[in-house]
Amino acid sequence: SLPGDRWRQLNGGKDDLRLWRDPQPQYRDQAVAFWRDLAAALKDEPAIVGYNILNEPHPEKIGGFDEDGTRDFVRWYRGAQNTAADLNAFYAQVVAAIRTVDPDTPVMLDAGLYAAPDAFEYLKPVEDAKTLYAFHMYEPYAFTAPMNRGRFRYPGKAPFAGRPQLWDSQRIAWYLDHVAAWQRRYDIPSSRIVGSEFGCYRQNAGCAAYLQDVIAAITAQHWHWAFYAFREDGWDG
Repeated sequence: SLPGDRWRQLNGGKDDLRLWRDPQPQYRDQAVAFWRDLAAALKDEPAIVGYNILNEPHPEKIGGFDEDGTRDFVRWYRGAQNTAADLNAFYAQVVAAIRTVDPDTPVMLDAGLYAAPDAFEYLKPVEDAKTLYAFHMYEPYAFTAPMNRGRFRYPGKAPFAGRPQLWDSQRIAWYLDHVAAWQRRYDIPSSRIVGSEFGCYRQNAGCAAYLQDVIAAITAQHWHWAFYAFREDGWDG
């Protein structure tokens, strides 16, 4: 959670989008102050390996963005730029504030729309050599999620961006190439790209093959990765 963006599991199951809606920057200012204060308190703590500013941000939710449609992130960002929903401006402000008190601890920034790989299309790197950029990989969500309930298997067809599409190792590599293309565009080293979450409900047919193909695609790019969720305390999937 951040001020104006309360974690939905602690908010009655509803998205809290005040941070991205507020025409006056009260919530942004509070979020920036929160991170500056937290970094000041934790900068010398040896157990801290990095600051992840906000898990799975989704300012697109306020701008009429249809995540099940064409997923035109560039068009969406043209309307969001220089507004409260400008994720890039928010990140730049938070990182700058952290660096006033902690010049060393790595910072990790999630892409928009729940850290979607294709949301890298509008992400802008910050002026900081110790910042990493993260994505989460659960697509096609209709397959990987618990609510699949046997409808889809991997490899195979599952809905994404408004239509059924064949998902296999080539499709996964193609989808993650959104991140690789962004990396090439901005000349970001692979050591600063993180597949910080990926997973699959273990009872879904083809889950093991899906995980193998995701890991193969990530390691081929020499990116960091972290599997979700190993021994998670509230979910056995």
